[in-house]
This record gives sequence, structure tokens and C-alpha cells, in this order.
Amino acid sequence: MSFRVPEGVTLLPLEGGYVSDKCTNKYFNSNMQPYEVGANSWVSLPFVRSIKDDLWNVSIAKEGGGRCQWKLRSIFVSFRLSDSVALVKGRKTIPSSYLFDFIGVTSANTYSVGSAQYFKGDLSLETDFFPIVAELSDKETGVRLFGGDTNSYKWSRHFRLNGTQNIFIKPILHLSKSVTVTQSDKLSEFTAEYPDGSRENLPYIFPDYDKLLSMK
Repeated sequence: MSFRVPEGVTLLPLEGGYVSDKCTNKYFNSNMQPYEVGANSWVSLPFVRSIKDDLWNVSIAKEGGGRCQWKLRSIFVSFRLSDSVALVKGRKTIPSSYLFDFIGVTSANTYSVGSAQYFKGDLSLETDFFPIVAELSDKETGVRLFGGDTNSYKWSRHFRLNGTQNIFIKPILHLSKSVTVTQSDKLSEFTAEYPDGSRENLPYIFPDYDKLLSMK
């Protein structure tokens, strides 16, 4: 996994999930009857900066081996705006993520990355991200990097991979093109103010990504 970190972004450690058919975990259903499922294990691996360029890299084994014969199920990559960015001051920072499945498909709702797109071979991704400041009715203000509404398959950041050895991610950050989304007293109504000063009523919290792309 290689990740080109733009200025103003903090890259979090890679998380890898493993599954085993050899080892099991025991659980109990609502009637307190025991049942067993394949065991799961997670690892967290830091990215290491390359000496030659501005890439950050990490390697993870597809075959974990051991008594349980662990196999890599999925990897999860997250990043956020750095604390040094002025927009972050006094606000809750919410990470943005990519999810890659190697065995099966992780629930689309687990990481808010959307439904899985199927891909074979090595993968290179470039996504435009815009800072979005969300002022919610509970007075909490959050800030995150917005790369499109992942409920739309077109902007999904969830991939089911086959035969993939290398993944390259290059987020393109438009730090000066922030959008503010304000929630009204009616919790289902939102208003977006775009970088050009225009305003738009929204049915949900996400602004118009195509409109943002036209302003980059």
C-alpha cells in the first residue's frame, strides 16, 4: 500500500483484518445456545515514509500463517485534516476512509465508504477532497474531507479486489475550497455555502460534489 500524503493531511495507521477457517470463536444466541464462527484478528501497521519521494508505504501479508492459517480479509485506510490546519481549531475532526476487501464483502454501512466496486489487478486511486465544515443543531461542529457522497456507487471508496498486489492512493486536497453545511432547527434540512459564496438547500448533510469539482 502506497499513499501520497498532501500537505494538511494526517495519515492514520493501516488496519488489516484476518479470518481463519482453522480456528473458531464461540458465541451465544438469544436462547443462550452456543455456536461457533471463524475466528477474526486485527493488526494495525504504521506507514513509513519513502526516502526517495513523498510516498508513505506499508506492506501486509495476505497469508498470515500460524496455527490458525490466517487469511487477509480486508484492509482499511483512514486519513484526516491535520491539527495544524486552521479549519480544525475548536472542531471535531472526522476521518475519511478507503476499504479494500480480499475475502467476501464487508457491510457497506460499517465504515461509511459505500457499496463495493469489483476490481482485478493492481489499483491506483485519485480522489478530489474538499474540507467540509458541518455545523449541526446539537451545537457540535465537525470537519472532514469530502470526496463525494459514498452512497452513490460512482463515489464509493469500497473495493472488492482480486489478484491485487499493489494499491496506490493519491488524494488531491483542495484546502482553500471549503464548504460549510448548516443544519436548521428542522433536523432534516441543511444549507450548504460553497467556496464561491453561493448557497443551496440540501435534503441531507452532503453538498453537491459535482458543483465542488467545477470550482477546483
